[in-house]
Amino acid sequence: MNNKTTLPYAWASRIFERLTAIYGREFSGKYESGQFIDTAAGKLDSGIAGALQVWREELGGFHDKPECIAYGLEHLPSKAPNMIEFRDLCRQAPRKELPQITRQFTEEEMAANRKKVAGITAQLGRMVMPAGNEETRLHPHWVKLATGDNIQQKKFEDWPRCTQLAIIKAYKTAGVKLSDAIVEYAKKSGMEKYLPTAQQGE
Repeated sequence: MNNKTTLPYAWASRIFERLTAIYGREFSGKYESGQFIDTAAGKLDSGIAGALQVWREELGGFHDKPECIAYGLEHLPSKAPNMIEFRDLCRQAPRKELPQITRQFTEEEMAANRKKVAGITAQLGRMVMPAGNEETRLHPHWVKLATGDNIQQKKFEDWPRCTQLAIIKAYKTAGVKLSDAIVEYAKKSGMEKYLPTAQQGE
């Protein structure tokens, strides 16, 4: 199935009308067959209908860039262009410039933003991996998790190692016994020394 985007029929028809009005038969004569067929737009020369479809397909890349089509129509050569020549004209259209941010932040605003970013970064760092063995550095998020519902084994194994260590430490700090499955997984993964002392030798 061909999902290629095509130029809207109305656009292609307008291009042909414009080029015919400017170049006359020098343009239309390239495609006219003299045989008329029924189309959605009414009776149309079969050669023109076929050419319209080809132009729609080949100019489909401009379906959302009407300014490129307009540029091509405004910069026509002295001789009637074929589809490839007209497409090249459209490609020469200047690109739209994205609006630039001109507002300048004050020193106070920049300092406040830096402080805010530093706070967020520090908070994320504590949540992902509490530092050292200082129990006071343990983020409340993990203590709450440890004292709440038991962690499912599958979810525990899916988490990154630093998160697994943080959870084990939270269980240890909260005095909650880890499940046998997690203890077994921790031992196999080289994390036995982080388990609660009573469970290290189990």
